[in-house]
Amino acid sequence: MHKMYMNAQEKATIISTVQTLALIRAQTRAVTLAYPDPGYGWKVPTICHGHTRGVKKGDTATLEQCEAWLIEDYEAIVLPALVRCVTAPVTENEAAALADFVFNVGGPGFCASTLVKKLNALDYAGAAAQFDRWVYSNGKKLPGLVKRRAAERALFEREAT
Repeated sequence: MHKMYMNAQEKATIISTVQTLALIRAQTRAVTLAYPDPGYGWKVPTICHGHTRGVKKGDTATLEQCEAWLIEDYEAIVLPALVRCVTAPVTENEAAALADFVFNVGGPGFCASTLVKKLNALDYAGAAAQFDRWVYSNGKKLPGLVKRRAAERALFEREAT
């Protein structure tokens, strides 16, 4: 598998691919009526593709707003975390899997994770195994997270084409 060392600009370019946003869209349907977070309920009202900032119970959004929030959240949360916290060379598939993971768990959780520590120590197999540990929300194992992490891990481990 060919690994690429990237500066911040190159990393941002690689991880802001159509593949990455398509993966996020596939993992999170665009729900246009605010809904309770599967792990935290109405403590974390959510809308669209997992957008939470400023959301209240009863809020609605258009599909266009959902797409705008997806891109806004990606640029504000995902890209900065990957650029700041990943120092190891990664393939495009690895970067896309990591981006989906960050989109779901947030930048601080990602940056402090054992997954990142193993990745930056060049322990790619150990990093891949860490996806399987992130299937809980508020102490509950969620089937949706099990499925999502399996997809992220499979992409992370897929050979670059």
